[in-house]
Amino acid sequence: MKAADTNVLVRVITGDDQAQLPLAEAWLSSGAWVSGLVLVELSWVLRSAYKFPKEDVLAAIEAVLSLPGISVEDEAIVRSAVGSWSAAKGDVDFADCMILHTAARAGHGPLGTFDGDLSKVPGTQRLGVAKRRRN
Repeated sequence: MKAADTNVLVRVITGDDQAQLPLAEAWLSSGAWVSGLVLVELSWVLRSAYKFPKEDVLAAIEAVLSLPGISVEDEAIVRSAVGSWSAAKGDVDFADCMILHTAARAGHGPLGTFDGDLSKVPGTQRLGVAKRRRN
């Protein structure tokens, strides 16, 4: 099965390049494999370059997952990461959630982090925070 790069998905989701859009749609129409890394990069591109709000990025990832003929690498991990990211508060990225769920799927956890927002997501543990003693 052929595979799709991030920019192919960006063309279809944003429709920002009318010359490339039909080529991207044609590429995907007969089926394609999409890696988890492509979805991580997609979330970053849509948030940083296109200023999509988190909700729109979540919808875009869900749209990719539901495209006919698209096979997503470790789809269960991606779906778990989407769920965690959707529920996460603060400055947690889709990439953070993919890292967490990839580790968990491999049987590793908790995920150690210095990120205060990420450490609020179940399955993580914040490092380096001293507990205050009460006298």
